[in-house]
Amino acid sequence: MCHGTGALLIADEIQTGMGRTGKMWGLDHSNVVPDITCLGKAVGGGVMPLSAFISTAEIWEVMIPNPIIHSTTFGGNPLACAAGLAAIQVTLEEDLPGQAARKGEHVLRELRRLQAKYPDVLTEVRGKGLLIGMEFPRQEIGWQVASGLFKRGVLVAGTYSKAQVIRIEPALNIPTALLDEMLNRLEDSSRRWRPSSGETRGESRSRPPSRNGPVRRSVRSGESRHRPGPASLRGWLPDAGLPIHLTAGPERRRDLAGCGTPRAKGAEPWW
Repeated sequence: MCHGTGALLIADEIQTGMGRTGKMWGLDHSNVVPDITCLGKAVGGGVMPLSAFISTAEIWEVMIPNPIIHSTTFGGNPLACAAGLAAIQVTLEEDLPGQAARKGEHVLRELRRLQAKYPDVLTEVRGKGLLIGMEFPRQEIGWQVASGLFKRGVLVAGTYSKAQVIRIEPALNIPTALLDEMLNRLEDSSRRWRPSSGETRGESRSRPPSRNGPVRRSVRSGESRHRPGPASLRGWLPDAGLPIHLTAGPERRRDLAGCGTPRAKGAEPWW
């Protein structure tokens, strides 16, 4: 349609690119080749702010008569470009798109099981790869579930300022054990919240609940010692007293004060 009308197809792959959806690019699911592609976030490997404009030689020649039509403050930064090259190399060598596809299928399958078990809490689950959204009946319920996850050391994000849809966007190389632990805590949070009563069950809003409940899935601490790749996060496990961070944007992913090292044995968790 774009070619027939003379329009350009511009793909925004800032969040969907670099394997996030289970393929290298989000448009790969549709077998479409864009005229222009915009990249960002994961292309910097989670360590450097980096973005890219990719186009054809024909379109690029439009800038030749007016070379200052596009300018940049930090364009060509050698450190950022080195991080970008390393991110692309690791993405291909470790098959991060394939990892995202396999792990995303696992998470979606488990989330749909939770949806069937708690239909009054979780109304819809959708996504591709490790770009997943959970939709709730209304914002208040999404906020309460997210709050319950925060109390249990799982950091999630809404859609902009909305809490009716909560995003799950972990690192593409996250160990499956960490995903299972997140699902455990999500089920615990969903079970304790009942919209019909407007109250949480078994926990106080002013004090985090105990984290010593039954664990239904096995977590091996050794799996946290994985090599970080693009858009990666720390292998934060519950036995270390540190949170599982499931929001993707590398520009938002930074260590919290006091979270860089495991807590002392017997000390209260920071959350």
